[in-house]
Amino acid sequence: MIELASVAALIGAGAFALLCALLFGGQKGSIVGKLLLLACILSSVWMLFIGLYYIDSTYFGIKAVFTLEIFRNATWFTFLTGILLAMDTGPFRRVVVMLSGAAFLTCIAAAIVIQPQTLSLGETAAVSLAKFGYVLFLAMSIFGLLFVEQIYRNTHPDSRWCIKHLCIALLALYAYDIYLYAEGVLFNKLSQETWAARGLVNALVVPLIALSAKRNTRWNIDVFVSRKIVFYSTAVFCAGLYLL
Repeated sequence: MIELASVAALIGAGAFALLCALLFGGQKGSIVGKLLLLACILSSVWMLFIGLYYIDSTYFGIKAVFTLEIFRNATWFTFLTGILLAMDTGPFRRVVVMLSGAAFLTCIAAAIVIQPQTLSLGETAAVSLAKFGYVLFLAMSIFGLLFVEQIYRNTHPDSRWCIKHLCIALLALYAYDIYLYAEGVLFNKLSQETWAARGLVNALVVPLIALSAKRNTRWNIDVFVSRKIVFYSTAVFCAGLYLL
């Protein structure tokens, strides 16, 4: 299991590193494109540390892995916020700012909670603080779904062909994280098998992100915001139903 988890994580790190190399030459003219590059760099480094953790946990501790995951989530949130803020609708922009603020506060709270190394992998942790940590990581995953859904809903139907692969990729990543951390909240420990598969899951979505990046070198997406409803979500309902 340890060998398979390490190989899977290194495959995921390599896939994102390759994507970074491809993005480096094609996203220079766009701030949002640079944010995508940064998110992919953090994803690659995070997966690399997971692989190194399985190889030698003495020098690469689990706290560093969780810390890098928080930074990875924060950079993806920044990238998705950049896309949403490109919309010119005033009320919607305010909602996006509030959503982003709540997401980043969750990241900060998670970074504080993990400092005493309360979270563990495959072992039952101290009940109170550890469970709160799993809840925060679960909340970050739900925020990820919220961002993705709002981008897809508010992109003009004729322009969704250029963004749908990115949405599918991030939907898969965050849905998998919801499954992982919901189990952590329920049993107060993370499944080693589910965690080990994250590397392959991340590697599999890289081609989808690359395809969207190729179609959106400047990320000038034709957006459409409904006059009646500027922000609503099925993701929260589905996530809540699943958690119940």
